[in-house]
Amino acid sequence: MRYFLIFLSTFLIIFATTSVKADWWDDFIENVHEKVTDGADFIRDKAGPTIREKFDALKAKLQDPETHEQVQTWVKEEAFPVIKEKFNQASEFLNDEVVPEVKKVFDAGVEGHRRVFTDENGDTVIKQTVDN
Repeated sequence: MRYFLIFLSTFLIIFATTSVKADWWDDFIENVHEKVTDGADFIRDKAGPTIREKFDALKAKLQDPETHEQVQTWVKEEAFPVIKEKFNQASEFLNDEVVPEVKKVFDAGVEGHRRVFTDENGDTVIKQTVDN
């Protein structure tokens, strides 16, 4: 609150000293108007036509069958072989590293099941354990 009062006092002092010159607001408005007008002129004269030219060039490029042929050739000759190689590497990793470990876990589960649900004769039973 204290800072607000200081700010307000300062603003009123500046306003009071500049109120003698009644044109300061008109100058400010004129300056803002000039900047906005210059910005609009730039958009109309420079940016608008440049954007239109780039859009038209891109549209023409995308409508050209040769562009699509080049993209499809790139996919066929460069991208697809790389993707295929990465897939093969992932497949080899899974087969060499992951599957054997998963098989060990599965076999351990089967062995645990066999021990719990099979008696000494190999017959399937349900064993009950008693907790003390």
